[in-house]
Amino acid sequence: SARDRRVFFKPTPMFVRWMKAHHSGKHVYEIGCGTGTTANMLAKVGMHITALDLVPRSESEFPVVQGDSTQHQFEKNSVVMICRPCHNGFVRDTILRALTCGVRDIIYVGLQRNVRADLGGGSDSSPSVGLAGSAMLTKRFGK
Repeated sequence: SARDRRVFFKPTPMFVRWMKAHHSGKHVYEIGCGTGTTANMLAKVGMHITALDLVPRSESEFPVVQGDSTQHQFEKNSVVMICRPCHNGFVRDTILRALTCGVRDIIYVGLQRNVRADLGGGSDSSPSVGLAGSAMLTKRFGK
């Protein structure tokens, strides 16, 4: 609901440093941002973030754009970040949309048990930035 203030993923300082080191200067979209906790933390270190959610919360930490990521017009060469997903096909559809728009990097941060549901069988991406009980997969497209 729009009043839901639960935070499902809280980025660690290590995650924030990793994002800044690898994606600083790029437009990063946080998909399914909830209250905007992750977007807010990344914006505080100078990253260019757009927080996107189907149902923005009434009390968010960061300005949230209401929209459907499976239909959104992502900026070419941008980064799409999906944190703590498992939403029955939405992840795969968002990734396909992002690729159609020319997104450069896709970052998936989710519970290990959700990877198969969200992405299907195995993935040719390699996990990085160890998070207890979580998997972080990154994939670069294009040049």
